Amino acid sequence: MNTVEGTVRVMNALEAAQFTGESHTPNGEPISYKYVVFVFDKPTSFKAQTFDPESPARIDVAQGVRLGSKTADSREGSGFDLDGQRLTIRFKSRNCDWPSDTSLPLGQPSCRTFTVLG
Repeated sequence: MNTVEGTVRVMNALEAAQFTGESHTPNGEPISYKYVVFVFDKPTSFKAQTFDPESPARIDVAQGVRLGSKTADSREGSGFDLDGQRLTIRFKSRNCDWPSDTSLPLGQPSCRTFTVLG
């Protein structure tokens, strides 16, 4: 279980890339793509699943978590309605995944579900 304080931000693709120190999007994502990122108050140890379902969950330092995204082809996740809110959120590690690719924001976990505590 991960409990983290931070602020929800809806970012365009370039902002999501810049959030992790990149100057451009890794896959040529257009600026119209949107990402809901829960930005932690400070980098935090975070436990999430790995791509390999046979592997145990991994603990690593994260700056934030992707809650949702909206691209030309799909909309997944949630949190768009929480933009700008400072919250404490609880995440179950079994509902979160470390990326196995160059999805935005780079190197940060994504979580399918979460509980807002306040």
